Amino acid sequence: MKAECVVDIRSEVGETPIWDEAAGVLYWIDCLAPAVHRFRSRDDTDEIVPLLIDSGHIGAIALVEGGGFLVLAGSGLWIYPADGERRLLAKPDEDRPQNVVNDGKCDPQGRFWFGTMHNQSKEESGRLFRYDSKRGLVPMD
Repeated sequence: MKAECVVDIRSEVGETPIWDEAAGVLYWIDCLAPAVHRFRSRDDTDEIVPLLIDSGHIGAIALVEGGGFLVLAGSGLWIYPADGERRLLAKPDEDRPQNVVNDGKCDPQGRFWFGTMHNQSKEESGRLFRYDSKRGLVPMD
């Protein structure tokens, strides 16, 4: 298998690639821009998905069944449904105001796992969390 560049976009910190096979779309984030990109393979176009972000970074995204995104931004986990207003789902580490959310992925059961970290990477104050629609936010470590 040979890798090839499909879109030449320069980013501050590009992360969290998600391939949507049915739509033929690659989603990814630029953490520090902050921006969510949607690259459509059928016409080789890259566009920025408009999301209102209250912080200076995005930690990760995940696709939501029925459309929309889960978004880690600032110190919270948000849902941006395709047909509605954004809502804060969880605010982990409320007792650790120096922490921000950082990086996450869904497991095969649809649960979203993510971590927190010190906002300047100076202390080991981060934790691991899991979020699902039935149990909500569960600290794992």
